[in-house]
Amino acid sequence: MKRRLQTRDRTELQETGSGTEPDDGGGITIKETGRSPTWLVEQFVQRIAQPGTRAMFIGPDNQNGGWASLADAIRSGQSFCITLRHDVVALDADGKESGRAVEQELVPYLRDSGLRPVLMRSGRAFHRHLFVRVADPQKRERMIKWARRRGIDVRNPSPIRPPPSARAAGSASPPEYGRGRAGSAGAFDEPSSRLA
Repeated sequence: MKRRLQTRDRTELQETGSGTEPDDGGGITIKETGRSPTWLVEQFVQRIAQPGTRAMFIGPDNQNGGWASLADAIRSGQSFCITLRHDVVALDADGKESGRAVEQELVPYLRDSGLRPVLMRSGRAFHRHLFVRVADPQKRERMIKWARRRGIDVRNPSPIRPPPSARAAGSASPPEYGRGRAGSAGAFDEPSSRLA
């Protein structure tokens, strides 16, 4: 079951002018033209970052732009990446076919399996980042093999930019809430072990 924000929370978001607005599906859409609210980036990072990890700023041409604590990176509003918890799978689909496979095949499958994926746009058309917590190591390995067979980059243990932090270009990539395609930061609250 998809967790929804309470009406009171959605109203508060609208009133803050934070670059968010409720969508018709009861979730939150983060406008790509604005910066994500710090609290929202922090919510995701707290749930998916490997304990004790530091953030690496992403400089020009995706190069190492230096290191900082997670809190400092979040407050900076700059583009950064983190190392993920062992039970979080992150996929980086940087092509038309792989992006469609993630969006049209994997996300529905994961949702039908009781998992709560978070799907994000990743800069260019059809490029997608997907994050999902899979507690069962065997199920996690099957998902990783599925992705690799399709040429999709598996980013754990490699660092990846957390949802919905700023891209190197400065704007945020919104999680695609609503329309049944994504979850929220709450998707990482409890590990799910279902993946057929």
